Amino acid sequence: QATSVDPAVLYDHRRLWYSTYQFDRILCITLGRPFGIIDESMRVPLPNPWAVYQGASSSESTGFDIYSQRAHNHMFSLSMLESEIKHVQHSQVWAPKIAYPRANYAVWLQDIQPRLEEWYATIPQTTKAHPSSIFAYQAYWDYLYNNAVILLYRPNSTGSQTSPEATVLSFKASCQLIGSIKTLQREGKVDILWKSAHHLFMAGLGVIYSLWQSKEVRDRNPIGSSISALQSCASTLAAMAESFPGVSGCRDAFDTLSEAT
Repeated sequence: QATSVDPAVLYDHRRLWYSTYQFDRILCITLGRPFGIIDESMRVPLPNPWAVYQGASSSESTGFDIYSQRAHNHMFSLSMLESEIKHVQHSQVWAPKIAYPRANYAVWLQDIQPRLEEWYATIPQTTKAHPSSIFAYQAYWDYLYNNAVILLYRPNSTGSQTSPEATVLSFKASCQLIGSIKTLQREGKVDILWKSAHHLFMAGLGVIYSLWQSKEVRDRNPIGSSISALQSCASTLAAMAESFPGVSGCRDAFDTLSEAT
């Protein structure tokens, strides 16, 4: 059917589909809900950024529009990777079924790691984004990437003990995510406040958990840098609470945990 549909209409349909998919994944992955759209049921190509601009003048605004869609496509690709991470982690505790074989977690982990790294290495050039766009900020892309890394390595529902290597990687990604969101908050570029606040709070908990549970983390990282990460998280949560009162409870709980740590 795609060959007989006007490219502009097809472009809009695909954008609408992936916007719905993205919204579903933000809710379900962030809040731990079951997926509303199953990945195996979708065979929709990503919107073609150049489809509706063929023959259009090569103006600066057209270039920004094409970049914006490329950036959105890259976000959609990361959501698919995060979706896979959650699916594999949850499937580890399901009762075995012939129709739904359980993945070998160790083998799958070796497969997902380079794909995440490839995603990060192929981020569209931030210099080509509109200067006022959030996509022009490397801190935003770093935030998205490190949130996916945390999702992969933090303690999860598999029931297996978190390895020392995973704890170190989770701690590192948590500290970097805190720094990225602090930068975005300072620049007034936080995109979805409740989502960013949730991710920031979870990253802060990741730092605290790693410090309490892992001697390797404590040995590898100077006390000063750990304290700095906790203070950055606390101050950013406090700044968010000024415009989003719902963050206040998270800020207070984190302050208590941070002081105890």
